[in-house]
Amino acid sequence: MTEELHVSWDVNQRSVRVRYARASDLIVDVYREQATLLTVDDRKTSPLVVLEYYAEGCRGRIEFSRLRGPSL
Repeated sequence: MTEELHVSWDVNQRSVRVRYARASDLIVDVYREQATLLTVDDRKTSPLVVLEYYAEGCRGRIEFSRLRGPSL
């Protein structure tokens, strides 16, 4: 089964997009503005992508892992 993980970050606009597809199915497609941190950690089982954001008093964190799916 083919898996694809696409991560893009527009530094000037502080926006991030994460797309994860398995075979021909799009599993995750997230676009977030006001990103403050983007990391990709290469784990033995699968990459872990962490996205943090802060806007107008609202702070959040999203984690993506192939085994767990998105976590809010």
